[in-house]
Order: sequence, then C-alpha cells, then structure tokens
Amino acid sequence: MFPSMTVLDFMHEFYRFNAPITIFPLEDIPFNQAKSNICALETLYAGGICLVPEGFAEFDGTAVRFNENTLLETIEDLLTDPEKFEEIHNHQWQKVCQTQLLSITNKKRLELILQL
Repeated sequence: MFPSMTVLDFMHEFYRFNAPITIFPLEDIPFNQAKSNICALETLYAGGICLVPEGFAEFDGTAVRFNENTLLETIEDLLTDPEKFEEIHNHQWQKVCQTQLLSITNKKRLELILQL
C-alpha cells in the first residue's frame, strides 16, 4: 500500500520508478471508449512507452498497439531493441509536444467557447 500523494509527487515518483512499458489493459467496449490517453502521456513523460489494445483512437501516435496475439511479442521487441524503443518514444513525445500540450488544448477550448 502506498501513501496518498499530490499529482506532482505522483509524477515525480512515476518518473523515478522509470518503468519502460505500461499496459493500458481495457477491453474495447463503448464505456471504455470514453477513456483518455493520460496513461500514454504519463508514461511518455516518465521515459517509457504505453501499450494499448487496438481500437482506442485517442491513443493514435502516443502508444503502441497490441492485440491478444501480439502483446508478448511487442513487449519483447521493445525491450530487446533499445534503438527502436528510443525512436518510438521520441516520435511519440514529439507528437505530444506538438498536439497535446495543455496550452494547445486550451486554445482549442477557447475557440470552441467563442463559437457558442
């Protein structure tokens, strides 16, 4: 059991833990389609790569896809090829910085509000 902590403390601990891979284990059903890609964003911030099942569009460009037949192969591939791992991580992190920073999202929100 871990003690409660602030979001900033959590992010620092997650970064310090340095997990190379996280897995977003949800089944592709309508309820789970409402999930955000926060798992991928947190993982990328901490230096890792998020694995997500096929079918979650919000993870496009920020996670590596898998299905029940490819999960173990995908993990092994990422962990045994450091150059490939780094290339994927850097590409996904660049996408986050170009399209998903809070400042960018807030501009889009403001545009939508002004259109009301």
